[in-house]
Amino acid sequence: MRHHFLRRAGLALAVVGLVVGIGAPDAGAVGPAGADGFNAAPLLPPGPGVYTGNNLTATAQAGEPAIDGNTPAASVWWKYRRRTPGTVQLTTRGANFDTVLAVYRGTSVQSLTLVRENDDANSNVLWSRVRFQAQANVTYRVKIDGYERPPVRRGRYVLRVTLP
Repeated sequence: MRHHFLRRAGLALAVVGLVVGIGAPDAGAVGPAGADGFNAAPLLPPGPGVYTGNNLTATAQAGEPAIDGNTPAASVWWKYRRRTPGTVQLTTRGANFDTVLAVYRGTSVQSLTLVRENDDANSNVLWSRVRFQAQANVTYRVKIDGYERPPVRRGRYVLRVTLP
């Protein structure tokens, strides 16, 4: 009897997660959700795409850089690399929480060099936007975090990659 209850409770939680949009990718997602740890960051495809997930249980790592003055708290990471140089735009438009977004170069958390960072795309929105010139065959590190005003913002993120 207990086994059936636990299975039904798990199914109910999964359905709730899908309805409120946490933990499951959108139908339009074509790649990996971000990783809590810098070293576990998945590689995004080089073209445009939309990637979703959540930072509900994400943490910060020792030495992780602040984004636009916001103390790291609930960060999610990716890697991004292009075969040819070009402009890349990343946004968190569609996230259900106040995000901060940054792009770095470097191979460890302690050796990152900031490429671009943003808190709010403009004064009327809480999503973030960065645009940068990607060099060919250079690995960039992409980080989404929640705005730090207590409590730290957490929820469902949307990372949109466009090639304007």
